[in-house]
This record gives sequence, C-alpha cells and structure tokens, in this order.
Amino acid sequence: MEEHLENNNLEENLKIQYKLSQYDLHQVWCKCAWMKNANTRSRMVANYLSVIGAQNILANYGIQVDSSSSLQEISSIISRWDIAEVYYGDCKISIRINFSNNKLVIPKKQERYGLLGDFFMFVRLEENTFELLGFLPLSEISKLESDNEYYYVEQEQLKNFEDINLNLVKPKEDIEKTKPERVKIIQYLEGSLEDKISFLKLLSSSKYLREEMIKFEKSEQIYTAIAENEEEIKNEIEKDIVNISKLADAFIQSKGEILKSGNSQNNENIENAENFKLECARANLEKLFNSSPSERDIPDINNQTKEEVMDTLLTPSEIVIQDKRLPMIAVLKAFRFFAFLLLIMFFTAAVYCYYNYSKIIDSDNMNPIVKNVSAMLNVKKK
Repeated sequence: MEEHLENNNLEENLKIQYKLSQYDLHQVWCKCAWMKNANTRSRMVANYLSVIGAQNILANYGIQVDSSSSLQEISSIISRWDIAEVYYGDCKISIRINFSNNKLVIPKKQERYGLLGDFFMFVRLEENTFELLGFLPLSEISKLESDNEYYYVEQEQLKNFEDINLNLVKPKEDIEKTKPERVKIIQYLEGSLEDKISFLKLLSSSKYLREEMIKFEKSEQIYTAIAENEEEIKNEIEKDIVNISKLADAFIQSKGEILKSGNSQNNENIENAENFKLECARANLEKLFNSSPSERDIPDINNQTKEEVMDTLLTPSEIVIQDKRLPMIAVLKAFRFFAFLLLIMFFTAAVYCYYNYSKIIDSDNMNPIVKNVSAMLNVKKK
C-alpha cells in the first residue's frame, strides 16, 4: 500500500509539461539549417528542442540552468554526436529525449568518450509538448540491462526532483594549465588529432576549452561566409560609398539655403556649426574609404607555431583602419626643425667663406702655393 502511494506521488510530481512555441522552433531551425544531411539535421533538431524543454521544466522547480557552453553548442560536436546537456553550477545534466513509448536508453559510446553527465533527465516529446519522465544519477545506471550500443533504463528506476541533489561541488578548473591544450582544437577540426578520446574527455570536463572552441568555430564560420560572399560584399560597399557621396554633395549644396533660412544674428553660429559638421564628415569619410591596411600590416602566420596562431585567433580584437596622413602638428614640427637645420647650414657656410676669403686677400698670411699663383698673375699682367 505504501509503495503504491509513493508511485502515485512520483507520477503527480513528474507531470510537468512544456509546450514548444513558434519562437522555440524558429531558434532551433536557425541553428540546424546549415546541415544538409536530413537525418543528421533531424537528430540535431531533437537535441536542441530537448534542451529547451528541459530548461523550462526545471524552471518550474526554480532551477535556472545554463547551456551556453554545452557541447551541443559546438557545431563539430553536435553534427557527430547525439548529445544534449545543461549545467547547474558544477553539475552536468544530460538530457535524453523519448518519443511515444520507446525504450529509455543511454548510448554506451558516450561513456567511452567521457561525455556522460552527472545526472540524466528523461523527457518525452509528443505533439510539440515535453513531459518530464524523471531523473537518474550516473552512479545508478544498471550495467546488466544493456547491449552493445545502449544501457537500458526502466521507468521504475527514475527518481523525482526531490530525490536528487544537483548541488555538486567539483575542483576548480586550472585555466592556465589548460591553455596549452587549445592547440588540440585546431587538430581536432582538421582531423589530424590522433587521440580523440582523451580530447573529448578533456573538452567535456573543461568549460574553458568548450568556450574557446565555440568562439573559434564562430570566427571560422564568419570568415568562411565573408570569403564565399566577397564579391557581393564589395558591390554593396561600393553602392554605399556612392550613396554617401551623393548625400554629402546634396548636403553641401543645400548649406547655402540653410543659412539663408536663419536670421542674421544666428548665421555665424550656423555657419560654424555646419562647417564643423562638414569637416568631421569629410575627415571620417577619408579615413574610412581612402585608407586601408597594406599587405605589410597583415601578420604573417606561416612561420608561427600552432600555439601562437591559436593565441592570435582566439584573442578578440577590433579591425582598426588607421589614417595614414601625418597630423598637422607633426608636419609643422618637422618643418620648423628642417628650417632650423637650413639656417645653421647657411650660417656655417657664410663663416667658412668669409674666413677663407680673408686669408686669400691677406698677402702676409698667404701660403706658398697662393703666393706663387699671385706672382704668376702679376707677371702676366705686366
């Protein structure tokens, strides 16, 4: 009798549902539309939807979980693995989605690669509505109920929310020690990494590495998109330049009319204000469109190690187009310095010429060579 009451309480506690909205479906589709393989795309959609369902169901218990650094947010992982997870502090909750009355399963392959969570949360999806089935701690997986691919879980094994403890405390991650492992991200994406098992175990256990891999993949996707649409982007920029030029010309031409519309007392203020705006606009347009990075300004990564390349790629930075014209103050300083040098040169030359000319006309001070030349000149005159 008591056992029957406990089962009834469990069923009542677990009857928590969440109905998917159109917004949820749109968000998931945006994440999966890039996948061309229909079967893989369907599985990815199911994984992302299960995360949304789990997050909203847990919110009914007052539990706010995070999925921003989860493995399913890494494109190269979600495209290869049937995985969905959320984090509550240090606790990882793996979500397993069930359709209709299919068996509840946990893939054995995930255990081999260290991808299992601390707890499993089973949810059922029927007609766009998620229903909580229950929870199962990792330590209570039955190794007896399994085949070559899956561990099987019976409905009776599941626990309700009150029977589990999500407040796990794990050792704090040593990020400085983990940083050298970032090079494995590139090796994994290139397919050159030999020990994928160790890497995925490390990735699963390290929030820092997961965040770095998410950033790297997003940067790579943006770069690829720009490269594929380079001509279209150039055409759009050229159109923008023409439109801005026309707008600036129209503004300059209409400035006179603007000044005429004001009274005589305000004309000077308007003139100054408009001139200031025009100069600012002109300077910014010149800076934006007449200057661009030269090839020598682009860092050469051919001779860099993979660690150095990783540091370059994973460090957020803004693209800055610098104005190549010298500031007016710098030009004036250089001119003054050059004029000062010229003045010194002229003064030195004048002193030198005066000193030597005086020696020549002073016969008493002439050296023998000069005297001989003078004597020869005198002889010719006679």
